[in-house]
Amino acid sequence: MTAYPNPFYSNSTIEFSIPVATQVTLEIYNLSGVKLTTLFEGYVEANISHSVKFNVSTVQTSNVYIYVIKAGEKVKYGRLVVIK
Repeated sequence: MTAYPNPFYSNSTIEFSIPVATQVTLEIYNLSGVKLTTLFEGYVEANISHSVKFNVSTVQTSNVYIYVIKAGEKVKYGRLVVIK
């Protein structure tokens, strides 16, 4: 799982791959734990690289945001830094 560019001011791409085919959700949260948006929700095949774009228009200010990937029972977190 990786996000680039990071920090960013316009768009960032989040790439991920999972070892077992399952339902996946990719969400963005602020540092207070409030969900801002769901970037992706769907079934994903195993061991295939997937990429999702995060557009800065979905957030209001420069800040640090958390992206959360939920795949079956697994949850992974990452950080995005937005510079407006």
